[in-house]
Amino acid sequence: MEKQLPITKWIGGEYLYLYNEEGLPVCNAEELIPEAMSTMNYPNPFKESTAIRFEKTTDGPLQINIYNLKGQKLRTYSIAALPKGEREIVWDGKDNRGQNCASGLYLIQIQDREGSRIHKAVKLK
Repeated sequence: MEKQLPITKWIGGEYLYLYNEEGLPVCNAEELIPEAMSTMNYPNPFKESTAIRFEKTTDGPLQINIYNLKGQKLRTYSIAALPKGEREIVWDGKDNRGQNCASGLYLIQIQDREGSRIHKAVKLK
């Protein structure tokens, strides 16, 4: 019986290309095209603050969480009700206690009724 290796690497472009653990291409009958990113922040990288812009496609509550690379939740913005449309929230580069976050890479998670989206932000000194 032939051992199958898990697919662990991908390189994206217009299409998604899959490679196994040995770096050999893996054929996929379906075209896999990632969804367009509906979240962004600017400036990125940033020093003091960054505006988080996202497309809200459903009515209802929304939560924005900011994590460091250790997976620690540093900041949370909870909004009870927000109508559909393009929205923007400014993160001041601080945690929930008002302390400045260190320079580094942060993950911005936007959660609503549709699910969760993640975007990366880089803070510089």
